[in-house]
Amino acid sequence: MLASFEEAPDCQSIWVKAIERDYEALGRKFGLLVKKLESMPPVITYKVQISQGRQAFLETTNLSRLTYLALVFVPLTFTCSLFSMGGDVGPGSSHFWVYFAVAIPLLLLTFSLTISYRVLSFVKQRSEEAL
Repeated sequence: MLASFEEAPDCQSIWVKAIERDYEALGRKFGLLVKKLESMPPVITYKVQISQGRQAFLETTNLSRLTYLALVFVPLTFTCSLFSMGGDVGPGSSHFWVYFAVAIPLLLLTFSLTISYRVLSFVKQRSEEAL
């Protein structure tokens, strides 16, 4: 019995050392997990920014479509309101063709000015990027 009693402290120290090694290994793994978690917020932030950028691009595209639609209706509405002030240019009259003679060139002028502005803006932007 004395021999087993003397072996008991050695057995206990082996168990304690094994448990210490396990705790150290768990501590290292926990440290690695903490480092991984600390690096996650920037990744999540980047993903949110990319998502918001895509949404902003879609909204810009839709707004651009609305602008082109307005480019059609504003000159035509202006011409209608101008001719509705009086005169013999209403629908069914002999001078109704005058509306189209004014509205179509005004519409083409509006489109050509818009396209010219966009082309000049594009060229200016490209020349600034080249510098």
